[in-house]
Amino acid sequence: ETGDRSAELGALMELASAYEQTGGSTGSEDAARCYALAAPLAEALGERRMLLVAYRSLGRLARDAGRPADACNALAKAAALAAEEGDLAAELELRMRLGAAQMDAGRAAAAIDTYGEALTLAREQGEGPQELAALTRLGEACVAGGEAACAVAYFEQALPAARALGNGDAETAALLGLSSALAAHGRVAGAAEAAEQAFNLAQENGRRDIEGAALLCIAEARSAQGHLGQALLAYEQALPLLTDAGDRHIAADV
Repeated sequence: ETGDRSAELGALMELASAYEQTGGSTGSEDAARCYALAAPLAEALGERRMLLVAYRSLGRLARDAGRPADACNALAKAAALAAEEGDLAAELELRMRLGAAQMDAGRAAAAIDTYGEALTLAREQGEGPQELAALTRLGEACVAGGEAACAVAYFEQALPAARALGNGDAETAALLGLSSALAAHGRVAGAAEAAEQAFNLAQENGRRDIEGAALLCIAEARSAQGHLGQALLAYEQALPLLTDAGDRHIAADV
């Protein structure tokens, strides 16, 4: 009987993978149904690796389908399993995914805790890119959760991490995040300075889409300072850049 159930589990996992490869919402829904059937069977058989894969897949599919609460539930179970198994790399990946799902669900406080756990794991493993990602996501979660001072601290840590990795896009993103965090903290002069640095870096790297986002941050900061003429100019400069970026996204979708 155990052999039959093991064969059933294997078949469900294979079928789920096949459904995913067909693409589209129907394929994803069918895959999710297979993984949902496979999870309790894997748990009953003690197949913890397959159980982890099932929960990870259920979380990813739920998030893609716009069901963040279901994604949080599945990804939390997967992360806990990875921790129990001592698979630190898998746990780090899953906590990053879980934090993103919690942000989708509007649970910024939970995301701060989750990204904090991911940051600790990344530092323990010497994973520079993942540490940078966790710092950036922590900053974003803190802004969303109304913890502007903490957000500033995380973005300030993300900047040297991005520079050490030679990641210009990540450095620009950290500067933009820092600008938003400083603005939320009432430090609008610093917000404008960070946004201007982001704009200059985006220009150097030929990232017109990021130039537009930086100009919006500059405009908002100048407006908050009462420099309405400068704010209007920044808005006018941002519009064609953002329009171009939107056109490229539309073309890519087509």
